[in-house]
Amino acid sequence: MSLSELGVKVRKIPCPDGRVSVDALLAACDARTRVIAVSLVQFSNGFRTDIEALGEACHARGILLVVDGMQAIGALTVDVSKVHIDALATQSFKFLLGPHGVGWLYVRRELAGEIQPLAPGPRTVTPRDSFLDHRFELRADSGRFESGVPNLHGIAGVGASLEVLNRVGKQAVEDRVLRLADRLYEGVLSRGYRVLAPRKQQSDRSCIIVFKHDRQDTAACYKRLGDAGVVVTLVEGALRAAPHFYNTQ
Repeated sequence: MSLSELGVKVRKIPCPDGRVSVDALLAACDARTRVIAVSLVQFSNGFRTDIEALGEACHARGILLVVDGMQAIGALTVDVSKVHIDALATQSFKFLLGPHGVGWLYVRRELAGEIQPLAPGPRTVTPRDSFLDHRFELRADSGRFESGVPNLHGIAGVGASLEVLNRVGKQAVEDRVLRLADRLYEGVLSRGYRVLAPRKQQSDRSCIIVFKHDRQDTAACYKRLGDAGVVVTLVEGALRAAPHFYNTQ
């Protein structure tokens, strides 16, 4: 949207039942479509996009696929070498368990050299021996998108978190998170709550459950849960729960 003054047009698709349909995304494309941008898991309802099918379709059509991994990375396993993702961004807090202020941008290697950085910095250009060497020669890899000085303290903090996650194991984390989410999903449904993104198939499952009760005050439910030591988030008029591997049954 920020590129609208340069002629870039953004199309948004409807998401009935909170579901992001691959078919609907592709139906909104035409010969001029350059990028599809999508969240891997929706923050507002926990729906998990079929990123593998979407990536294959984008690749076949010459469309770049840009993915927001914020609500998934650290809980769900994503192998960018096995799916056609051109760029993926995420942050260090949430499921990666790190402090704020550290983010990651993955850009497919073959694509990195074709994209001009919007905010160049000292690490954007090729390494050189002297600060008086003022050649504006961009790095060929994704380092060209680093616009400032690294947050070294934050990197040290998230480094410790990544050690914990790696010690547990990516697949073990995902398996446990999905089991806990399954338990939560079935539990809230059995108590008369409504899940904002109802599951229709196994691939819809994610690490987030968003729910509300049509006859219960959501803010009051939020307070009662907090008083009981259960941490959830108020989001778009509903309750969002995001269990991690350390949570208990």
